[in-house]
Amino acid sequence: SSTARTGLWLFIYRVLMSSCSECSGIWLCFTDPGVERGFLSSRRNKLASKVFQAIGLAFVYLSLTILLVFIGGDSSTSGNMFKDTDEGGQLGELRNIVIFTMMGLVALLGLTVAKCSLSAAGLEVCVMCFACLLFTFLVLEHPWYLAKLSGIHDPWAHVEWQSISNDNLLMLHLDIGVTGIHLMMPIRWMKLWPASVIAVLCYVVPAIGLGSHLPGVCVILNAVLLTLLVIMASLGKRMVEMYERRAYAQVAAERTMRAEAEFKLSQCQQSTASTTPPRSEKDDMSSSASISLPDTLHSACL
Repeated sequence: SSTARTGLWLFIYRVLMSSCSECSGIWLCFTDPGVERGFLSSRRNKLASKVFQAIGLAFVYLSLTILLVFIGGDSSTSGNMFKDTDEGGQLGELRNIVIFTMMGLVALLGLTVAKCSLSAAGLEVCVMCFACLLFTFLVLEHPWYLAKLSGIHDPWAHVEWQSISNDNLLMLHLDIGVTGIHLMMPIRWMKLWPASVIAVLCYVVPAIGLGSHLPGVCVILNAVLLTLLVIMASLGKRMVEMYERRAYAQVAAERTMRAEAEFKLSQCQQSTASTTPPRSEKDDMSSSASISLPDTLHSACL
């Protein structure tokens, strides 16, 4: 009956919405694994497209950085980032290697996405791993921390003061990476938190562990500001994904209702066809005779 069909549709809709209500939990995931796989697979092609766009932007930025190193300044000092000393030249070469390695990682990510038939979940993990590696290389690209990691106790003797007047450039790079993967990449929020944590640690750990050239108060203030930026990006991503999941649940419920309605309609048509008795030849002949009777009488009268 129509009441039973309506009850079935409402039951399916409530199941989907109840699974979506679980998205308010900490991991923002559907309770039904099938619904979660469907939601994930529906975003796979879009994620691959956004990855290629991000790779193009990264190549443009790294190419400009290389041009500044080799054209805008002395390549041996990595674009006048280091002083013209023996140790400064070695540090400049190391920084150039880091920049080319970052470009190689970006190219490797593009080849991995293009050549490997990764699933949606595998693509998410792959992008997050490469993002964390790039965050680490951003620390190595910073002249002060590169000198510290190279074992130089007095980086001021080999590093140009203008290149490390503050840590704003490193923090800006990390914030661009975090904002890009949160706003540009359709990656589930539950897979994004490791990159957010690593982005903050990539500044806090070197600044505290290796020692920053800034006062301790400035380091703490920078760490707090970077943490707030990451938290706001994460909360914004979480809110957007909640709306996306609810929209997906509603569309899935409507498609389920439509499929159920079409199935019930086909069953009704089949049952109606099976209960209708077949027409015999005598019935066909009598019906044809009754139809032609007026014409025959009219011609007889003539």
